[in-house]
Amino acid sequence: MVASTDQPDGIGKEWGNHMANLFNGEYYGRVLAFFGRFAAVLDPKTMGEMDEAMEGDPSLAALAVRAYKLLIAGRVSKSDVEKLLKHPEVVEAMFATMRAAPSFRLIHGWFTPLVEVLEMARAYPEVSGIAIDAALREFSESGLAGRYEAELPRNEFLHTAVCVYRESVPATLAYARDRMRDAFGDKFRQYQPVYRADLAKRVRLADNATDHPHNTVRIEVVGLADKWDAKRGVVARGVHGRAAHAAVIYAAAQNPTWVSRMNGETVPGAIVGGYCLDEYGGGAWEHSPYVAFFDGCAHLNIHERNTRSGCVAVPLHRQ
Repeated sequence: MVASTDQPDGIGKEWGNHMANLFNGEYYGRVLAFFGRFAAVLDPKTMGEMDEAMEGDPSLAALAVRAYKLLIAGRVSKSDVEKLLKHPEVVEAMFATMRAAPSFRLIHGWFTPLVEVLEMARAYPEVSGIAIDAALREFSESGLAGRYEAELPRNEFLHTAVCVYRESVPATLAYARDRMRDAFGDKFRQYQPVYRADLAKRVRLADNATDHPHNTVRIEVVGLADKWDAKRGVVARGVHGRAAHAAVIYAAAQNPTWVSRMNGETVPGAIVGGYCLDEYGGGAWEHSPYVAFFDGCAHLNIHERNTRSGCVAVPLHRQ
C-alpha cells in the first residue's frame, strides 16, 4: 500500500500537526490511542479480516489492529475518528510517518521493547545466554508477564527491566551503574563522592525493599512513575510497598529515551528507593540513588530520603 502525502484542507492541517509531533510525548499517545478507536469501530467480520492481514503485513489494516490490541483507546473523540474515516489518505500518511520514525518501535514512545533489551543483555559482561533464557522462562511461567501486559495499557510508565544481580548488593549497584555509563557514554554523570567510593560501605537495602537471588538474571516489572505527585510531592522514606532498587538503574541503561525526557513536569526523575546510601561513610543512610536528566546528560545522583519533591517518582516492583 502506497501512502499518499496529499492532505485535504482542514482535517489534513489538523492531523498534519499530530504527524509533525507524532513522537513527542502526549501527541504520540493521542495518535496511537486514535488507532485503537479506529479498529474498535469496525465490525467483527472486518476485525477478523484485519487479524489475518497481520501475518507479515505492515499495511494500514495490520498496524491499526495491532495498535488496537496493544493500547486502550479513549483519548481521541468520536468526532475525530469519524473525520479521519472520511479521509483514509490522511490516515495512511500518518502510518507512513510512523513506519519511518525510529521511535515507532518504542513502547509509549520511550521504552525499548523487551525483545531488544534481552539482546542487549546478552552482550553484558559475564552474562550467559542460558541465564537470559531462564529469566525469560521465569517471567512467563510465574504469571508476571501476563500481569504486566494487563496493566501496561493503563500505565504508560510501567516497564520491564532485565536485571543482572551480582554476588552482593554493592556489586549489583556497581554493575548496573556501569551499564548506565555504557549506555550514555560521555553524556553520563555520577555523584563522585558516593559512586567512586567503596560501595560496600556506602549502600544497603532499604527496609521496604526485597533482596533477590544473587548471581542471577531476572526480568522485573517496575512502575517508573509510582508515587509521583507533582503538587504535593513525595518523601522516599515514607513510601510503602516494594521499593525498586537495581531495576530502576537497569531501566535507565536500557531506555535512554525515557531518561532523556525526564523534566520533572511530564516525566519525573526516579528515586531508587530500594537502596539507602551513606554519603560520607558515617552511618547516616539518609540518601538514595537518583536517576535524572539535566544539562544534556544522564545523571546517577543522590536524593535525600526525607526531602519532599514533586518532580520525582519512587518506583515500585510488581509481583
